[in-house]
Amino acid sequence: VGTLDTLQEYDIGMLTTVLIGNSATVRHGNLLVTPRGYRRKYDLGTAQVRRGVEKAPVGGEWSLEKGRP
Repeated sequence: VGTLDTLQEYDIGMLTTVLIGNSATVRHGNLLVTPRGYRRKYDLGTAQVRRGVEKAPVGGEWSLEKGRP
């Protein structure tokens, strides 16, 4: 995981996929989910509890950090 200003430090080619999230991005199983802000716009109530969601960890299996030399 990195920031856009350090993107040139990575070996990126035609087959590279770049995922851009923000501080609200979470990992849900094998998915990365970035909420669209509806929580602030609407009152979803307590019945709308997100289960199985955790913050996306730096250095996770999907991150660029793991592949760095």
